[in-house]
Amino acid sequence: MGYVNYSLNDNELLVKVLDLKSLTRKQIYHLPLKEISDASKKEYQGWKKIEFTHRKLKFIFIWSGFGEYDYFKRDTLSLIVDNHL
Repeated sequence: MGYVNYSLNDNELLVKVLDLKSLTRKQIYHLPLKEISDASKKEYQGWKKIEFTHRKLKFIFIWSGFGEYDYFKRDTLSLIVDNHL
């Protein structure tokens, strides 16, 4: 759990998890889109939530209200879903 910074490069999702207090890096994940499964959009207590699985590890992104969800939904999630059709 923490603040997440992510980017999409060459069919890979790069996820950097930062500590909430110090904003220091805790973990980095390199997730090839072809290895992501079970992508979905849901609601969580009125907030938008995106979930997916990578190698049995579940990732959950909850919209923070600063536009990241819209970018993630529009660009990244569409690539993930397209990869699995």
